[in-house]
Amino acid sequence: MKATNSLKSNLGLTQEEVALYLGVTRSQWSMYCIGKRKLPTEAIQKLADLLAFSQNYISNKKEIKPSLKARKITIRMLENKCTKAELKLISYTKKRMLFEKKQQEIKKSSICLAFLKSQNTSKIVQNSIENRINKELQTYNETNRLLLIAEINLVKEEVKSIKISLKKLMKT
Repeated sequence: MKATNSLKSNLGLTQEEVALYLGVTRSQWSMYCIGKRKLPTEAIQKLADLLAFSQNYISNKKEIKPSLKARKITIRMLENKCTKAELKLISYTKKRMLFEKKQQEIKKSSICLAFLKSQNTSKIVQNSIENRINKELQTYNETNRLLLIAEINLVKEEVKSIKISLKKLMKT
């Protein structure tokens, strides 16, 4: 597809800017342009709107500065993307706090279980508590905690990167 060249010449948008606007990666957009990948429905609708704008601009030959329009669209899109990433960061941070709280509860349960075993409490009670602890340990283990922390760090970097891009766009 020659949409890349058309958008670049008509609106002054780079592949990366189009991809950001459409909510896909630059790689996904490139694969779409060469016919090796399909775009999500939402991206197709956005692309259709953008191409319709482009066609109206060409047919009406309005005096619009494409680079200014493209910059405004990109800024708006980046602001939205930043907001979504910040909300994701809040969500992951809450999950991490809950995760760490659950880990503390598991430790306390293990201590209580050890006490109950030392007191020769009913095996039914001990097994019930031990089964619950083992089940929770499958979910709230250290590996999953580290994966969650890694996700948080990735989102933090995404937010940082978006804010840097926004600063650059707003300076020009």
